[in-house]
This record gives sequence, structure tokens and C-alpha cells, in this order.
Amino acid sequence: MNKICTDTKQSQKLIELGIDVNTADMCWQNNEFPIGFNDDDAIPAWSLSALLDLLPNHIKVGRCITFLNIYKRLNYGWVIEYLDIKEDIAKYSFDGHILIDVCYKMIIKLKEQKLL
Repeated sequence: MNKICTDTKQSQKLIELGIDVNTADMCWQNNEFPIGFNDDDAIPAWSLSALLDLLPNHIKVGRCITFLNIYKRLNYGWVIEYLDIKEDIAKYSFDGHILIDVCYKMIIKLKEQKLL
């Protein structure tokens, strides 16, 4: 089965870090299944599209500007990084088989670093 949104634990972490729940486009009803947003006792959830919308096109790391780069490695999985084009070095990088989870990890990192 394909993962279509953040799970409840991921959603709670995003909320704790101050991600606006209005950016969520789904929700979990009674921790059972994702449904259309919004219900008073529902837990907000973010689809891949909603998570991608949260990622900035570029961020400033120190004195350099880094640009968002997303790609899929042959026979491995997805990579999301912020790349310093001048030095061809990724300043922040996460990878994994499930793109939603990789986006989630990057958003958490950027939020913790106060870059989001």
C-alpha cells in the first residue's frame, strides 16, 4: 500500500514545531484513515503535495544561497537536498524510499534550524 500522507506521529511533530495546520490538506479520523480536511476531533495530515509546498525553493546557509534539489537514485530511493551550486555541495540532505518521509525529515530539519 502506498503512503498518501503523514502518519499521526509525524503530524503531531509538525504541529509541535509550529507548522500551520491550515497547510494540511487531509486528516486522520480516529487514527484510522485519512479523509478530507477538517473535523474537530481529527488530526491534520499532510499529503506529498502539501509537504512539497512547505519546502522553500532556496535557503541561506551561512553566506551562501542553497537551492532545493529533488531526485530519485537508480535502485535506491529519493533524495531531497539544498545544494550550494557554486561548490556543488549539499548543505542539507535526506534520502529514503518513501518521498513523503524524506520531505518530512527535511521540513523537521529546516524548522529546527529556524530556516523555515
